[in-house]
Amino acid sequence: LDIILVAFNIAFMKCILLSLLSLITLQAHAQVELGLNLGMTINTRPNGNLVYEGDKSPASPIASLKGIYNIDNVWQAGLDISLSQLKRKSDKEYDYHLGGTIGGDDKSFVLAKTYTSVCGLLNGKIVHRNGYFYGGVAAGYGVARHNSGTLTGNESYRAPDGGNGLVAGVQLGWVSGITSKLGWNVEASARRLDLNYDAKAPKMNPPAEMHYNLYSVMLMVGLRYRLSNTIQDREQQIQDAMNIGG
Repeated sequence: LDIILVAFNIAFMKCILLSLLSLITLQAHAQVELGLNLGMTINTRPNGNLVYEGDKSPASPIASLKGIYNIDNVWQAGLDISLSQLKRKSDKEYDYHLGGTIGGDDKSFVLAKTYTSVCGLLNGKIVHRNGYFYGGVAAGYGVARHNSGTLTGNESYRAPDGGNGLVAGVQLGWVSGITSKLGWNVEASARRLDLNYDAKAPKMNPPAEMHYNLYSVMLMVGLRYRLSNTIQDREQQIQDAMNIGG
């Protein structure tokens, strides 16, 4: 009889453990959202030893992929991977370090044909009806890449390849449900980009490696997909269940 009771207790505990693990897994999936955003970005004048800084900020496309974990009904954390361009234009002419002049012709000064950043996110959120507002901070790292020896017809300058450095900023947005799991999203954000290069900055005396920082302002729209549960707030469902239970 003792052996039977022990076996029963072990089996019972296994069932409880498996049930708890299943609930934890479902709960984790219920709190995870994936997002894809597209939009436009502009960047400010570079602040540093880049001589060809330009005086206009043309818009460039940006794409962003996000993974968001809703910690509770107030906080969420996640990861953002963004792909964009950095460029300027100039109404005035600059004496070019390789001879001649650049600028004054509506052609671009390309700082990064491809700028990739990876940032951690921490947001606070406010639930409203079938969605939520959010706002928070971001921090990470970014890399600027392109073939600096090649110019297209609408470019007059490309910065050296390989600039890299820290990224930090803020974001503010809204997520609203379309279906039980799919939602739409709009977000405005700003990032401070710091870029360091191994290459020398042109026209610097004494010579120095290129280093500058700038701000990038972005406006994007996109989609959110919740892996389980609904895009509508999980917190409201918990409150409804509590009300029914009461």
